[in-house]
Amino acid sequence: MVAFQEKDAPFFFGRETFSELLEESVQAGGLVAVIVGPSGSGKSSVVFAGLLPHLKQDERWLIVHIRPGGSPFLSLASALVPFINEELTGTDLLLESQKLAAALTTGELSLQLLVERILDRRPASEQFLLVIDQFEELFTLTHEGEERRRFMEELLNASEKGSLRRPPSFVLLLTLRADFMGLALA
Repeated sequence: MVAFQEKDAPFFFGRETFSELLEESVQAGGLVAVIVGPSGSGKSSVVFAGLLPHLKQDERWLIVHIRPGGSPFLSLASALVPFINEELTGTDLLLESQKLAAALTTGELSLQLLVERILDRRPASEQFLLVIDQFEELFTLTHEGEERRRFMEELLNASEKGSLRRPPSFVLLLTLRADFMGLALA
Protein backbone atom coordinates (compact mmCIF):
# COMPACT_ATOMS: atom_id res chain seq x y z
CA MET A 1 0.00 0.00 0.00
CA VAL A 2 1.36 3.42 -0.98
CA ALA A 3 0.69 6.48 1.17
CA PHE A 4 -0.92 9.62 -0.17
CA GLN A 5 1.60 12.40 -0.81
CA GLU A 6 1.22 16.18 -0.90
CA LYS A 7 0.36 16.11 -4.61
CA ASP A 8 -2.55 13.81 -3.71
CA ALA A 9 -4.12 16.29 -1.25
CA PRO A 10 -7.09 17.10 -3.53
CA PHE A 11 -8.04 13.42 -3.53
CA PHE A 12 -7.48 12.82 0.20
CA PHE A 13 -10.71 12.78 2.18
CA GLY A 14 -12.37 11.16 5.16
CA ARG A 15 -9.77 12.27 7.68
CA GLU A 16 -10.52 15.99 7.78
CA THR A 17 -11.36 16.04 11.48
CA PHE A 18 -8.19 14.20 12.43
CA SER A 19 -6.12 16.41 10.09
CA GLU A 20 -7.56 19.51 11.76
CA LEU A 21 -6.81 18.15 15.24
CA LEU A 22 -3.29 17.30 14.14
CA GLU A 23 -2.81 20.80 12.75
CA GLU A 24 -4.02 22.33 16.02
CA SER A 25 -1.59 20.14 17.94
CA VAL A 26 1.33 21.10 15.71
CA GLN A 27 0.38 24.80 15.84
CA ALA A 28 0.28 24.65 19.65
CA GLY A 29 3.75 23.14 19.74
CA GLY A 30 4.55 21.01 22.68
CA LEU A 31 7.36 18.54 22.79
CA VAL A 32 6.40 15.78 20.41
CA ALA A 33 3.33 14.83 18.45
CA VAL A 34 3.19 11.14 17.56
CA ILE A 35 0.81 9.35 15.24
CA VAL A 36 0.72 5.66 16.11
CA GLY A 37 -1.23 3.03 14.24
CA PRO A 38 -0.98 -0.32 12.54
CA SER A 39 0.82 -0.68 9.25
CA GLY A 40 -1.32 0.67 6.41
CA SER A 41 -3.68 2.64 8.65
CA GLY A 42 -2.96 5.98 6.94
CA LYS A 43 -0.47 7.61 9.35
CA SER A 44 1.76 8.93 6.56
CA SER A 45 -1.19 9.86 4.35
CA VAL A 46 -2.78 12.07 6.98
CA VAL A 47 0.54 13.87 7.48
CA PHE A 48 1.53 14.32 3.84
CA ALA A 49 -1.87 14.80 2.18
CA GLY A 50 -3.83 16.15 5.16
CA LEU A 51 -1.55 18.24 7.38
CA LEU A 52 1.38 19.50 5.31
CA PRO A 53 -0.61 21.14 2.49
CA HIS A 54 -2.44 23.24 5.11
CA LEU A 55 0.72 24.21 7.00
CA LYS A 56 2.56 25.12 3.80
CA GLN A 57 -0.02 27.83 3.13
CA ASP A 58 1.48 29.66 6.11
CA GLU A 59 4.96 30.95 5.26
CA ARG A 60 5.91 31.02 8.93
CA TRP A 61 6.47 27.24 8.77
CA LEU A 62 9.64 25.65 7.46
CA ILE A 63 8.90 21.95 7.03
CA VAL A 64 11.46 19.18 6.66
CA HIS A 65 10.63 15.49 6.49
CA ILE A 66 12.85 12.43 6.64
CA ARG A 67 12.81 8.71 7.22
CA PRO A 68 15.54 7.60 9.63
CA GLY A 69 16.80 4.66 7.58
CA GLY A 70 19.97 2.95 8.79
CA SER A 71 21.83 6.25 9.35
CA PRO A 72 19.42 8.67 11.02
CA PHE A 73 21.93 11.49 11.44
CA LEU A 74 22.87 11.28 7.77
CA SER A 75 19.19 11.28 6.77
CA LEU A 76 18.64 14.36 8.91
CA ALA A 77 21.78 16.13 7.70
CA SER A 78 20.93 15.42 4.05
CA ALA A 79 17.56 17.09 4.53
CA LEU A 80 19.01 20.11 6.38
CA VAL A 81 22.13 20.93 4.34
CA PRO A 82 20.14 22.50 1.44
CA PHE A 83 18.71 25.02 3.93
CA ILE A 84 22.19 25.92 5.13
CA ASN A 85 23.76 26.30 1.70
CA GLU A 86 21.29 26.39 -1.17
CA GLU A 87 24.04 26.53 -3.80
CA LEU A 88 25.49 23.07 -3.13
CA THR A 89 24.86 20.33 -5.65
CA GLY A 90 26.04 16.81 -6.38
CA THR A 91 29.17 15.66 -4.59
CA ASP A 92 29.48 18.83 -2.50
CA LEU A 93 25.99 18.25 -1.11
CA LEU A 94 26.91 14.68 -0.16
CA LEU A 95 30.18 15.74 1.47
CA GLU A 96 28.57 18.52 3.48
CA SER A 97 25.79 16.14 4.56
CA GLN A 98 28.39 13.67 5.84
CA LYS A 99 30.26 16.42 7.72
CA LEU A 100 27.05 17.69 9.30
CA ALA A 101 25.97 14.16 10.23
CA ALA A 102 29.33 13.58 11.96
CA ALA A 103 29.02 16.86 13.91
CA LEU A 104 25.48 15.98 15.03
CA THR A 105 26.44 12.41 15.92
CA THR A 106 29.34 13.47 18.15
CA GLY A 107 27.43 16.33 19.74
CA GLU A 108 29.84 18.88 18.30
CA LEU A 109 26.74 20.64 16.94
CA SER A 110 23.22 20.41 18.37
CA LEU A 111 20.07 20.05 16.31
CA GLN A 112 18.50 22.87 18.31
CA LEU A 113 21.31 25.31 17.43
CA LEU A 114 21.22 24.20 13.81
CA VAL A 115 17.47 24.81 13.59
CA GLU A 116 17.91 28.28 15.10
CA ARG A 117 20.57 29.14 12.49
CA ILE A 118 18.38 27.87 9.66
CA LEU A 119 15.43 29.94 10.90
CA ASP A 120 17.69 33.00 11.24
CA ARG A 121 18.59 32.66 7.56
CA ARG A 122 14.91 32.63 6.58
CA PRO A 123 13.26 35.73 8.09
CA ALA A 124 9.74 34.72 7.02
CA SER A 125 10.04 31.37 8.82
CA GLU A 126 9.40 31.39 12.55
CA GLN A 127 8.61 27.75 13.13
CA PHE A 128 10.37 24.57 12.10
CA LEU A 129 8.48 21.30 11.75
CA LEU A 130 10.52 18.12 11.50
CA VAL A 131 8.43 15.20 10.32
CA ILE A 132 10.02 11.81 10.83
CA ASP A 133 7.96 9.30 8.95
CA GLN A 134 8.27 5.62 9.79
CA PHE A 135 10.14 6.31 13.01
CA GLU A 136 10.24 2.55 13.61
CA GLU A 137 13.15 2.43 11.14
CA LEU A 138 15.25 3.81 13.99
CA PHE A 139 14.75 0.45 15.70
CA THR A 140 14.74 -1.84 12.68
CA LEU A 141 17.45 -0.34 10.47
CA THR A 142 19.76 1.52 12.87
CA HIS A 143 21.84 -1.25 14.35
CA GLU A 144 24.14 0.88 16.48
CA GLY A 145 22.44 1.38 19.86
CA GLU A 146 24.52 4.42 20.77
CA GLU A 147 23.62 6.18 17.51
CA ARG A 148 19.95 5.46 18.15
CA ARG A 149 20.20 6.84 21.69
CA ARG A 150 22.06 9.99 20.56
CA PHE A 151 19.55 10.62 17.77
CA MET A 152 16.59 10.41 20.16
CA GLU A 153 18.44 12.61 22.65
CA GLU A 154 19.00 15.30 19.99
CA LEU A 155 15.34 15.19 18.98
CA LEU A 156 14.13 15.51 22.56
CA ASN A 157 16.57 18.32 23.39
CA ALA A 158 15.55 20.31 20.31
CA SER A 159 11.87 19.70 21.11
CA GLU A 160 12.25 20.77 24.71
CA LYS A 161 14.21 23.95 23.97
CA GLY A 162 12.17 24.84 20.90
CA SER A 163 8.87 24.51 22.74
CA LEU A 164 9.91 27.13 25.29
CA ARG A 165 9.52 29.90 22.71
CA ARG A 166 6.13 31.26 21.66
CA PRO A 167 5.37 30.39 19.02
CA PRO A 168 7.43 27.22 19.40
CA SER A 169 10.47 27.34 17.11
CA PHE A 170 10.75 23.55 16.77
CA VAL A 171 7.99 20.98 16.54
CA LEU A 172 8.61 17.28 16.03
CA LEU A 173 6.03 15.02 14.44
CA LEU A 174 6.61 11.28 14.29
CA THR A 175 4.71 8.47 12.62
CA LEU A 176 5.27 5.10 14.24
CA ARG A 177 3.83 1.66 13.65
CA ALA A 178 1.89 0.56 16.72
CA ASP A 179 3.85 -2.66 17.14
CA PHE A 180 7.02 -0.59 17.79
CA MET A 181 5.50 1.62 20.49
CA GLY A 182 7.06 -0.50 23.27
CA LEU A 183 10.56 -0.11 21.79
CA ALA A 184 10.08 3.65 21.43
CA LEU A 185 8.98 3.99 25.05
CA ALA A 186 11.86 1.85 26.30
